[in-house]
Amino acid sequence: MAGMAMELKFDSSLEKEFNATKEEKDMRWFRIIIKNEQLIGDGSGKASSDAKADVKSLQASMSSDNECFYGVVRANDDGEWIVIACIPDSSKVKERMQYASTLLHLKKTLGSCCIGDTRVSEKDEISWETVEECVAKKKGKVDNSDCMTDSERVKKSVLEAEAQERKEQVTAAVTGSSGGAHTIKFPMDAAAKEALEKVGKKDIKACTIGTEGEKLMLIEKFESGSLADVVKTLEKESRFIAYNHEHEGERKTVFIYFASDTCPVKKRMLYASSKAAVVQYATDAGCDIAKTCEFADASDITAAAVDEALKPSAAEEDEPVEKKTKPKPPGAARGHRMLI
Repeated sequence: MAGMAMELKFDSSLEKEFNATKEEKDMRWFRIIIKNEQLIGDGSGKASSDAKADVKSLQASMSSDNECFYGVVRANDDGEWIVIACIPDSSKVKERMQYASTLLHLKKTLGSCCIGDTRVSEKDEISWETVEECVAKKKGKVDNSDCMTDSERVKKSVLEAEAQERKEQVTAAVTGSSGGAHTIKFPMDAAAKEALEKVGKKDIKACTIGTEGEKLMLIEKFESGSLADVVKTLEKESRFIAYNHEHEGERKTVFIYFASDTCPVKKRMLYASSKAAVVQYATDAGCDIAKTCEFADASDITAAAVDEALKPSAAEEDEPVEKKTKPKPPGAARGHRMLI
């Protein structure tokens, strides 16, 4: 798997075939897959007078319900195409991340004739209605991605994934659900769960958790030492950190997500997508998290930064305190008693 999905090559024979037919009206779709670090053609479909049936044949090309691929579909007779990224939830995590992070590169390679893209996770979503909906959403909107450098596109892709994760965490907090559709529930090993349970309670002051394949693993646990000692072990890899911190005379456990800028983009997206799951594991283990923080540079992870994060916000400080009034004695608001 390539270090950065943006570097995947476009098969020359596929590129030649697409460029030769993209202005013609006799081709409805091309099917593209990622194989051996390359975007290659995996079938095509002719256009007929029935566009719905044409796209139905693209749907029928799936050999299994957990198969990832791109369907490049002609949207109209004006030579405009859209990309349907089929990324089933049942496919492997790394494969999902690879297809999701390569989508922008594919659009750029196809050129200006590609006016939009949409992602689907189920076979039944591959339909002409999906194509029409995508076109309707994209018409009239300006896409400046062609003006970006490759590194800017990669950063944008990662930030979008992380923003989506934050949005889903807010939704989960409001609705009481366990997470959004894009939250990836990695399994966590027993050692990591045990460390989370003991942080701040027994003999563990901090622990770091990372991913190995598609599993959350305990990287290191700390029985003593400062936050600086933990930071020294991070190097260039993204990590989740649970740290018991002393703040204004109290011990508080903080959860730190270190999203290293130097971490490969696909791995960083995996971390962003599994953050909510790690917090949930910590909560289930009885770890009382006072605050969650995010850092992109290890040098920014300091005790002072954590202290600042633990301070109440201006809105919390300015929140008016409900004034308690002494209850009036019975009959106090009734005026003078009438003597009979």
